[in-house]
Amino acid sequence: MNRLTIFSLLMIFSCLFFSCKKSNVGSTGTYHATGLTQESEVRLFTNGREITDNTVINKFIAGDSEFNLVYNASDYQAITFTSADTATFGNPVEKFFVKKSDGLYLFYSPYYTPVPDVSDYPVITKYNGPTIQQPYGANSSRTVTQGIYVAHTGSGAFALSVLAYKVSLASGYTAYGEALNDFNDDVKLGLNDTLAVRQYAVTYK
Repeated sequence: MNRLTIFSLLMIFSCLFFSCKKSNVGSTGTYHATGLTQESEVRLFTNGREITDNTVINKFIAGDSEFNLVYNASDYQAITFTSADTATFGNPVEKFFVKKSDGLYLFYSPYYTPVPDVSDYPVITKYNGPTIQQPYGANSSRTVTQGIYVAHTGSGAFALSVLAYKVSLASGYTAYGEALNDFNDDVKLGLNDTLAVRQYAVTYK
């Protein structure tokens, strides 16, 4: 066997090895949180524009711990893939349906959660599940949506998206928290509505 043939075989083997390794990320097995990274600075939006004045930003988010997250492994449950399109987050009974596309993983929750009962509440997350009407109480219903968790893959690891947010509407409604999703850059805010966001990522290996 000449050197050229040996080199060609080695190249083929390497390509097969690395392509298989990449395709197996998130196919089976359990992944554990290993760290938290800050993906963006705090971004503040109001009256149709982004505010970059740090004094204004810090005043709006003062006292909100979501914008200063500190990594704690116990805060993030292990992700276990029971099949190529099914995963769990800690609880083996709660199975998430998984959609994959070019390194993007969307985990569809088995549960639906209520949509804020505010007509002008902005859609701040990039990936959103379907909404349905659900009976609520004796003679009424409410709008609920299927939750979606978002992760990105690369170098053999997952990066689970964490979006810290605080929204204050002109109507007086205020909400804040964390969503396991990406920020919706096309978010639409009403006049005098204000939104602050910061993107994080939790690494899983």
